[in-house]
Amino acid sequence: MGILQHRFATLGIIALVDEATGYQKERAKDALAKLLEAFIAKELQPWVPTFPVEFYEHLFRLRGLPFPTSSVKRPQYFGVLTNEIVYKRLAPGVLKELRAVTPRNEDGRPVAKYFQSLTSNLGYPKLKEHLGAVVAYMRISKTWAEFMLILNQHYPRYGSTMELPFPYDPNTDEGEGI
Repeated sequence: MGILQHRFATLGIIALVDEATGYQKERAKDALAKLLEAFIAKELQPWVPTFPVEFYEHLFRLRGLPFPTSSVKRPQYFGVLTNEIVYKRLAPGVLKELRAVTPRNEDGRPVAKYFQSLTSNLGYPKLKEHLGAVVAYMRISKTWAEFMLILNQHYPRYGSTMELPFPYDPNTDEGEGI
């Protein structure tokens, strides 16, 4: 019941914003529901290796950490980073919906990976496509800040304000004038 309330509340807020901006006339009445339905599967998909090792190698490198070759354990905050650079950028509301539909244990921790809740015909292929671009941006970036700048320009988070590409060098800013 709580999942339904959450979904209705989210869609209600979006509908209110659309009405206030006049956008409701531009979109189909069930466009948001159809988008989430196209991305989120009704049942968990089988687990298959999805995130390439190169993704984690570059994530460790860009965060300034040594990559452990003897273990597959990752720092816990890599989950937060993965949500930030992958799931928040797939489609509007996808991360929120994945959190709502992914089964959890008694401690509240997910018992499945988020990608297992994606549809095989749209959600999962879009994830793989996005991961390919993310790894490419990681590969060419020298620092975490450079990577995030490139990622934000090409794959901004849904629901956040896009950064304008103004050239700014904080080292030359004297704090005077325009």
